[in-house]
Amino acid sequence: LRIGGGKADKDPRHARTTPLTADEFARLIVATEASPELFCGLTGAERALVYRLAVETGYRAAELSQLRPSSFVVAGDLVEAVLPASATKNGQEARQPLGACAGLVVSYIAQLPASQSIFPGDWWKDAAEMIRRDQTAAGIPYEVDGPTGRSYRDFHNLRHTMVAFLDAAGASLKEAMQLARHSRPELTAKVYGRASRERLAEAVKRLPTGSGCRRDAGSPDSAIGNGMIPGDRDGSEAQPLDGEKPRGKKRKSDAGGPQTTQSDSSARRIRTFNPPVNSRLLYR
Repeated sequence: LRIGGGKADKDPRHARTTPLTADEFARLIVATEASPELFCGLTGAERALVYRLAVETGYRAAELSQLRPSSFVVAGDLVEAVLPASATKNGQEARQPLGACAGLVVSYIAQLPASQSIFPGDWWKDAAEMIRRDQTAAGIPYEVDGPTGRSYRDFHNLRHTMVAFLDAAGASLKEAMQLARHSRPELTAKVYGRASRERLAEAVKRLPTGSGCRRDAGSPDSAIGNGMIPGDRDGSEAQPLDGEKPRGKKRKSDAGGPQTTQSDSSARRIRTFNPPVNSRLLYR
């Protein structure tokens, strides 16, 4: 079987921009494992293992259907799911390491013939319907309003979920790109690695506030909330920065020498008056 299809970032028909959260994925696995229903010959426990492998390897449904017991290479603690070039979408051999489900997979394939698909049947052709049913049983919405509009949590969305989990785990962009088998880092970052609005808001909250600023911007003590710069509330003059000479108007003294008057950068103003601008109201 040779995997075909268009590019995910160029296909507008089925937007997938809202990956499952860790809690949702855990609920999906628990509910699916407990399901008494068969889908195209797969039991609930087998479908749950399909979802686990999809998230840990990033393999598409058709690629997962090509896995056999002989596809798994065990070297000590390292377990890899290997697909030949003829079974992958990009036509290149894939070697994906397994994580938490490695022990479960090794136990599962031990009882299967080496040449038999570990997930037999044509389930992969209806993988979107399969996961929709299991997500509904777990109370997880299939259609959601994502950052760029309506988004669908179909089977391919598990690849987005994989990269989102890698990002949350602290994986670098290079690592996520290689594990997702992308040819360009832009695809990993733009299409598969979008942060949620809630996460973006949390990121902004971690920005430094700056000297004199407070989180409660509307409070009387806030430098932003009261429209004054730090240090002006007590009526003291603003101090020049290191190396900066105090600026002020110059006039001739009675002795004929230059003399500096009080600077217009005093406590009653937040900017130094500029003579070419006629209105002093702009500097109050």
